[in-house]
Amino acid sequence: MASLSVLTRALSHRNAKVFFTASLISWTGLWMHRIAISWFAWELTDSAFRVGMVAFCDLAPAVVVSPIAGAIADDRIGGECFAHGGDTLAKINLGFERRGCVPSLPVCMSLRACW
Repeated sequence: MASLSVLTRALSHRNAKVFFTASLISWTGLWMHRIAISWFAWELTDSAFRVGMVAFCDLAPAVVVSPIAGAIADDRIGGECFAHGGDTLAKINLGFERRGCVPSLPVCMSLRACW
């Protein structure tokens, strides 16, 4: 296991500090979102099966598609296209929430599957 001096040396660079801070914030937000969506599905349905379906829709695309799509996207398209798609879906979801509309469970599941 790496010693603390190696970590200190890595974090002495500004770019490493920015990267690790942004990663910490990003992963915290991701897990908050996952918990919130699962909790929301539970509140809507009181069904463990439906909460499981939301979790499946969240994780299945990553497991199935990521290895192949990642290689294709890096070679042909570049990651920028996918980042814009994720931002668009987030804005659609935010639009639902700002208007006080509660998206239905299928909408939440499709947003999670596309995210």
